[in-house]
Parts: sequence; C-alpha cells; structure tokens
Amino acid sequence: MLGTNKLKGTKNETPKGEGQLHVETPDLLDRAQKWRLVLGERGSPPEDDPASVQLTEDWKAADQVVDELYEADKRGGLAKSSAKLTKWLGQLRSSYPPEAITLMQRDAIERYELTRLLAEPEILETLEPDVHLAATLLQLGRLLPEKARAMADRVVADIASRLAKKLEQPLLRAVRSALASGELRTQAKPNRHTDWGRTVLANLKHYQPSLKTIIPERFVNRQAKGRGLRNVHLLVDQSASMATSAIHAALAAAVMAKLPSLRVRLVAFDTELADLSDLLSDPVETLFGVQLGGGTDIHRALRYEEQFIQSPTESLVVLISDLYEGGSKGGVVRRMQAMIDSGVKVICLLALSDEGRPSYDQAFAKTLTELGAIVFSTTPDAFPDMMAAALRGESLARFG
Repeated sequence: MLGTNKLKGTKNETPKGEGQLHVETPDLLDRAQKWRLVLGERGSPPEDDPASVQLTEDWKAADQVVDELYEADKRGGLAKSSAKLTKWLGQLRSSYPPEAITLMQRDAIERYELTRLLAEPEILETLEPDVHLAATLLQLGRLLPEKARAMADRVVADIASRLAKKLEQPLLRAVRSALASGELRTQAKPNRHTDWGRTVLANLKHYQPSLKTIIPERFVNRQAKGRGLRNVHLLVDQSASMATSAIHAALAAAVMAKLPSLRVRLVAFDTELADLSDLLSDPVETLFGVQLGGGTDIHRALRYEEQFIQSPTESLVVLISDLYEGGSKGGVVRRMQAMIDSGVKVICLLALSDEGRPSYDQAFAKTLTELGAIVFSTTPDAFPDMMAAALRGESLARFG
C-alpha cells in the first residue's frame, strides 16, 4: 500500500532459544487494514459482520482522504470551500508519500471544479509541486486574479527550476559526448576515425575460434568533428492534450541551448505559433512562453520553421505532437517529405512524459513513418540518451 510510517507493518517475534529459527512477519491486522483501505467502505463487509475490519485512527485518516476524493456520493464536496480543501490537502500530505500525493492531487483537480479554489493563494501554497500542477496553472493563465496569479507564477517557476535542474546534468553530459564523437557510419573499410570498440561489438558474430580473433566485415567509423548534426529544431505541440510533454520539451530546449556548439531553436504551436528561441537562455522564461491550450496546426509550424534550416544534412527536426492535425495533413506530408529528401533527420515524439503509451493518430503516425520520419514516444529520463543517439546518427529503435 502507499502509506508512510503509519502504514508500516509491525513484527511478530518468536522467543529466541537454542535451535529456534527467528522469523519476522508483517502484522496480520495491519495487512487486513490495508485491504480495507483498498476496498473502501462500500466494498467491505458491514461493521456487525465478523469479517469486517475496524480501522485504527491513523488508518481512518488515510481512508477519509480517499473517500473524499473517490466516493461517488461525496463528489463535489472538496469544491465547496477552501477550508475543506485545505484540510483535505493537509490530511493527504500526512497520510501518503509524494508519488501518491501528486496522483491524487491531479485526480482532485480533474474530478472537481477546483479552478475557483486554485485562485486562492493559500490553496496554491499547500499543493505539491509537479509537472501536472504546472500544466494546470499555465492553462488557467489570465483567469486567475492578480494576487493568485503572482502566487501561481512563483509555483510554476519553482517547478520549472526543479525540472530543469534534474534534467541539466544528464542531458548536457549526453549531448556533449555526442557532439565530441561525431556521427557514426557503418562502412566496408576502416579509416582513422574508426571506433574499434563499437566495431568489435558489431562483429562479435564473426569471431573465428581457430584464429582466436574477430574478422570484421563492417567497420563503425565516425565522421570528422563538425560534420555531424549541429542544428536542433524543436517544434512543440502546446495543445491541451500535450501539456506535460510541452513543458518537458521547453525545459530540455533551454538546457541544450547552453551548449555553444549546438544551435537550438524552439517553436511552440497550436493553431497559432510562438518562436521561443530568443528565450532559451532562461528555462523559467522559456516555460512561461508556452501558452497551453488550443488546437493543432503542424503544417503551419513546419512551414514556418523550414526557413531556418540552412544546412539540411546537419539538422535535426524534433516534432513533439500526438499528430491529431487540425490543419493540412497533406501539407504536413509534403513539407516533411521535402525536409527528409534534403537530408534533414526528422523525429516525431508522440509524447515526452512518464504517462505511458500516449493517445495519438495512429494512421497519420504510420504515414509519417513511411516517409522516413522516426516516430515513437519517450520519457524525460530517457530523453538525454535519445538525443545523444540521434545526434550521433545511431538507431533509435531501442527507445521506441
């Protein structure tokens, strides 16, 4: 179960003696109360039933938090007053660990009409900061009164700083390594740029037992530095369905822009578009440039960005979208095909989040794959290695 110290089991101890095995097991009552918490009041026997489990005070508090959120006949109760919501948030924090807090907090915002209460600074101060809260506050935007908006901006800035700090070291380390190594090519002959370690690994199946050596058939060679991918164009769908992906992408762009040897551009789009490239020196400002909500016009974004692709063979376009195109699908196909034919490497990330398999336009994803685009989804934790592999020219199959 999800609990903190109050949800931990106790120990049953057998008196120790010579020849006895000392065994520690979770307390059975504690285990029964966990099941009672999972089943809820409705799914449990009535109190007068011998099979019923009576919760202790600590367990009752944890149970009440769940009931307030998920019991159907209490739906709407949290939205009646800020005092009640504040009390519920306090009980949530004291009963559950951070990962459960953010999950139930997100459910509360979605299930109840909490927009009005989020406009109160004292409520904002009690919320657990995470990327979903940042997305919610960014979407509320100017609907909040001035005092609450200032508090919301501070909360979003804090979340942006935390996420950027978490991402910075692994992303910079991975991209620096990729830029230093150049692009990998599998070729028939070795040269002075041959990566012998990778060549050995690629040819293990050609090991000759009689000779006790490997006879390579293909060699993994690196291009000379400066000839690999050096221009990264991120086109980020900021429609409501892509909210958390847009946040992660914007912060990743700001982090990569710290590298002087990499030219990074960022365009956020829905039916309109915003070129945020000039804001990349500040992750917080970059994030505030993202205006979540609206529809999706990928064609317009591609048409705008193609004017900035000066060296196609050195350019990587990363389109982050669920591909539910509201503009011209035919236009997307034509422009993306032209980019790929000119030597641009194109990646379509269906999601950049920890949420699992995303909802996306599968038919359109297949169409873009057939053009030569690399289409898949990934997580923020895997993004640094994915970018490094893309800049090196390696296969991205392991990330899909």
